[in-house]
Amino acid sequence: MLLRWAGVVVLYGASVLAHQLGHYRTSLAAGNVIAPFVIVYNVLVWRFIVAWTRQPPQNWRRAYRLLGNGQCAADLTVLTIGLHFGGGVETQAVAEIAAVLVVAGLVLSAADSLLKGVYACALLDAVIIGEATGHLSHAPLDVLRPGLVTNRAYVTSVVVLLDIVLLFITAIVVFIAQRIRLREAELTRLYGREREAVERLEELDRMKSDFLATVSHELRTPLTAIRGFALTLVHNWDRSGDAVRKEQIGIIDRQSERLDRLVGNLLDFSRLESGRAVVYPEVVELASLVATAVASSSLDGAVQVSVPAGLEVLADRDRTEQVLVNLLENARKYGEPPIRVEAASRHNHVVVVVEDKGAGVPADEVPRLFGRFYQVERGPAKVSSGVGLGLALVKGYVEAQGGETWYEEADGGGARFSFTLPRPPAS
Repeated sequence: MLLRWAGVVVLYGASVLAHQLGHYRTSLAAGNVIAPFVIVYNVLVWRFIVAWTRQPPQNWRRAYRLLGNGQCAADLTVLTIGLHFGGGVETQAVAEIAAVLVVAGLVLSAADSLLKGVYACALLDAVIIGEATGHLSHAPLDVLRPGLVTNRAYVTSVVVLLDIVLLFITAIVVFIAQRIRLREAELTRLYGREREAVERLEELDRMKSDFLATVSHELRTPLTAIRGFALTLVHNWDRSGDAVRKEQIGIIDRQSERLDRLVGNLLDFSRLESGRAVVYPEVVELASLVATAVASSSLDGAVQVSVPAGLEVLADRDRTEQVLVNLLENARKYGEPPIRVEAASRHNHVVVVVEDKGAGVPADEVPRLFGRFYQVERGPAKVSSGVGLGLALVKGYVEAQGGETWYEEADGGGARFSFTLPRPPAS
């Protein structure tokens, strides 16, 4: 809006300056009459913009387009009227019309800008031809030789020249504006990509820090227990009974297994991330594989298993067992009993489901569920400790065997994790 007010001041000031320097015979009466009208409709436009800023119209694109076209049409009409009373074909005020078309080409769409160029040519032609034919009065400036204003050949050449120049200026400005808009869109797109990249890097840096802190804690816990009980055994071996020594050695053994499992998960995840993971698929009876996994987890006896006898899959036994163990441990940490393991044959693959009746996973966290180092948070603290690799390893192990993994809410509430394994080819 400030640009419009600046335009009004500059164009009117230029007219006054040109009148004084050129010593034109015409007065500024027409401009002085038109100026208040220009001020009034600019005030109206300003009030529209202020109102729309506070409460945008329902179809704001259409509203602003109509407003812009209305402004430009009013400017061209007012300037053409001023050109007629200011000397017609003898005045240089056509430059003001060209200035309006330049602004129109920058702010309006290409089609609207070209239409405004045609509209400006029509208005200008009407004034020049009307003065030449006597339908409109002419205010002479004595700039041209007497008779030229009514000379048909001269008027025709002026009309053709002005129309071509104005349309050419409009087309050039529209072309430049389109290139600017395309460049602006490209820069916006690049900025968006750069911003996304920065956000990803910041997220990765945060995840790295969280991961290092979590791994340090997870490594320190078993190491502290192992070292503590080892020192206890060294210093109190002779004074401790067999039962005490056996209990402490058992704790050392369990903590060593925990440490070995953590390091193994980190190594496996590194191989999966780098694409160096190797699987050895073989024909496996799924029921026995599920039974082994349940026995290996801390839920032995607390899991309801519904797997058809004799159902076979083509899978890496160790990796698939680890997938089931991870899902069962996940259900134990975050879910509630009963925990169920089901399987069913679907075409050329088998769908395996691990389901619990807990609170499930919040909808906004589902997309990140199988991400690396990610753990569901509920409340101010995590429900369970860990490095957040369990479900990431599940996804990696399954996909390495040609399967898929997904999550959905269980019927009646709870979490349902599913994955597929290929069936062995028919013999």
